[in-house]
Amino acid sequence: MKNKNWREFIPTYLKDFCSQFTNYSLDKIHALIVEGKTDEEFYWSLFDKSYFILDNKKKIVFNTPKKKILYNFSNNFEDLFLRSEPYKLKQHQKDFGNADKSDYRGYLFVTECIKFFESNRDSFKNLDCFGMIDNDFGHSELILGLKNVSSTKYHDRETCIMRCYLPDYLEKCQEKEKAVKLLSEIMDVCFKQGIIEEVSHKFEKIEGYNKFLRKLTNYYFKDNCDKTDFRKTNFNLDDYLNNYHNYLDINPNGVMNDDFFKEAKSKIGIIYTFENELESIIHRWIIEKELNEVDNSRLDRIFKYCNGHMLLNQMILLGKDLFGFDKEETFATNVINNIVFGKQQYPRLFETLPLKPYKQYRLDNGLYKFM
Repeated sequence: MKNKNWREFIPTYLKDFCSQFTNYSLDKIHALIVEGKTDEEFYWSLFDKSYFILDNKKKIVFNTPKKKILYNFSNNFEDLFLRSEPYKLKQHQKDFGNADKSDYRGYLFVTECIKFFESNRDSFKNLDCFGMIDNDFGHSELILGLKNVSSTKYHDRETCIMRCYLPDYLEKCQEKEKAVKLLSEIMDVCFKQGIIEEVSHKFEKIEGYNKFLRKLTNYYFKDNCDKTDFRKTNFNLDDYLNNYHNYLDINPNGVMNDDFFKEAKSKIGIIYTFENELESIIHRWIIEKELNEVDNSRLDRIFKYCNGHMLLNQMILLGKDLFGFDKEETFATNVINNIVFGKQQYPRLFETLPLKPYKQYRLDNGLYKFM
């Protein structure tokens, strides 16, 4: 008998989650559904301290406990059932352990949970859910028609944080000119990588293309960004694309249509029209802090395409002492503690996606506490 797909466990998961809180509270339960553990940690630390002043001068806090932020139910399914319906635990463990997770993705977990919830609201009278996913490429299509879900304005959560706060983060940097130069070199290849990856999404849908296309445009960079210098002074992207067999562990007889390479290079030329101006744009952003409309538009374009994981790991690999962090999560923690709350600048993050609609959703539904 074919094993159940992981999606089939969503009804049980949400209902059992809801049952944890019904015994001691008549208030509506709010669940935030995110892609993974680092998202849970970040949003919990953010919402645990954020507050807003309403028009009536009352101060409100979102105060979202960790247990109400959900991600990948394979990580907390057992703990959930132990608290709610332990007599079902063994059967749930057996069934879920045998589930088909071959197509599981964190962003799909979020959107599938929200889709089920919005289609079955009457079954959850005391539960309300909201989901947040990274934008990436093509993910925006997943949230069409869904009300309680939002995707990031830029490529991912990390790029949203950087776009909002990097100038503040580097305020105390002793070598800003050096930091700007290195950052512009790193952003150059991250920007180009994002463009060729977006093109690959289109070609993956065309019959006859090799299955390793995503490996060429995404996985190679993702897997090596913490150990390979991808700056154009050290890594030639044209050579990489033209000689991909030398870089990837693939069948050397595989065939790649020239159309992909032509469109990838053409798209870089169309989107990245300011390559020679990049360092001056970053300089005005980080040091001068005087940006015109064109500068802001170009920065938005950069962060739409740059993968935050790749960007941060290149910053660590090539300049951790200069930028002041040695782990991806350390950057976000430093921003939260020293800028978001240290300087009371959290509203800036709440005015961009995905937090702007989330904040409004919490306000519209009274899902907050007064201080």
